[in-house]
Amino acid sequence: MTRQFSSRPPQGLLCPDRTSNVRVLDLESGRRINVTHAEDAAFWEGATVEVLRHSGVRIEEALELTHLSIRQYQRPNGEVIALLVVAPSKSDRERVIPMSAELFAVVAAIG
Repeated sequence: MTRQFSSRPPQGLLCPDRTSNVRVLDLESGRRINVTHAEDAAFWEGATVEVLRHSGVRIEEALELTHLSIRQYQRPNGEVIALLVVAPSKSDRERVIPMSAELFAVVAAIG
């Protein structure tokens, strides 16, 4: 598949950070592809899969996570542990999951 960068400035939608969308033209099909949108969608899909994989939460629980779901606990020896607080879904109790380094890295990339 041959793609070519569009030489015209994008018209219309802008990304949330106010930078222009990058679009390419697929020369075979003539379709314009918004690479900025595709990259954003791929990031969020990958981040969601990694959160599910490293935390073991249900998809419904993952969709309810917010910045308030991230907490920390300091042990008496001074060590700080990152925690993921999951709102009740199947049971009527919230769950607290200690975050692994991998899960913390994904959550940090999202934030």
